[in-house]
Amino acid sequence: MPIPHLSQELIDSIIAQLRGDVQTLRKCTLVCQSFLPTAQRLLFAAVELDSSTEGTNVCTKLQTSLSLNPRLQRYIESLSFRLFWHAGNHIQVLAGALTMFPNLRSLIIRSFGTENQWIALDSSLRYALLNILNQAELVSVSVTGVQGFPLSVFMRCHQLRHISIEGVVAHSNNSHVHHFLPVSSDPNTGWLESLSGGEWESGAGSTRALVDVLTNPHSSLRLSRLRSFAAAL
Repeated sequence: MPIPHLSQELIDSIIAQLRGDVQTLRKCTLVCQSFLPTAQRLLFAAVELDSSTEGTNVCTKLQTSLSLNPRLQRYIESLSFRLFWHAGNHIQVLAGALTMFPNLRSLIIRSFGTENQWIALDSSLRYALLNILNQAELVSVSVTGVQGFPLSVFMRCHQLRHISIEGVVAHSNNSHVHHFLPVSSDPNTGWLESLSGGEWESGAGSTRALVDVLTNPHSSLRLSRLRSFAAAL
């Protein structure tokens, strides 16, 4: 039952001040129905996952919650995903969970450990991550330390506005990844607003390599309206 004399707008404004205070927000979900939507939205706004065994257990619980309450799926706007390079049955759980974030606006992919070759990652997980890049709401992508990440996928991501790459050392021949690239039939053109990278010239994974990709005539993501650019010389 709503609290007397307090409008829903005021309640939402008060709860919004608790952003980042997970424990208090959890308690707010138990107060009353008028507290629940805003508290849940803040709790699920940013999600951190990883592909370790322990991380997969967390992912399984999250997937169960999202399946039982699909409304929560649209609250998730930011996903930070740490990659651990190993195979296992739990990879399918992770790949399945990555399909449950329809309103994702920010994706952060980071490697963990010394084994960080993109091609060594399980194919279902690669495809799930690449498929997220085509989601209409996604505007920001950051990739760090993933060697061999196929920069060419950004050619199809016209909705992106911000890209950051660091330590993305790609192989000179990325033909082996194209089998896993989701095909988009959307002919729209978009314009990147900010691009941040590591070394300007450090091989196929350099910032220059990404610029070359996005200046390709076939790219649906363009640089002509770029407002911010950063690269180490």
